[in-house]
Amino acid sequence: MAISLDGIDLPDLIREGEFDWTGVEGASETTLGGRPVVWESALQAGRPVDLVALEDQGWLTRAQVRALVERAAQPGWTGVLDYEGERMRVRFRNEEPPAVDVRPLIPRPNHADTDYYIGRIRLMEV
Repeated sequence: MAISLDGIDLPDLIREGEFDWTGVEGASETTLGGRPVVWESALQAGRPVDLVALEDQGWLTRAQVRALVERAAQPGWTGVLDYEGERMRVRFRNEEPPAVDVRPLIPRPNHADTDYYIGRIRLMEV
């Protein structure tokens, strides 16, 4: 299946931590008598979505990285992520910089748009 973000076709990136978020936020305190008091509420949005390009798969081209960084640099940007048929509206997690955290697969002084990069794209479902 295919992966795309706002019209940018992406390689076979790994979706890391897909089941780490439950959509429930909780807090607890202990009473003076030693009993726990727990509060829970459902979250409407905010699920983190991390897409990872590893050294052995999912390489991003420099051109793809440029397009991602351009979108991440737009305050308030939201777009549609299509991850293997699952569509979700997302934003870049700029509060956890860098939102596009990549490095060249093979470091060189002069990179071409076809050179490959690995790393992480930090998104949040909105």
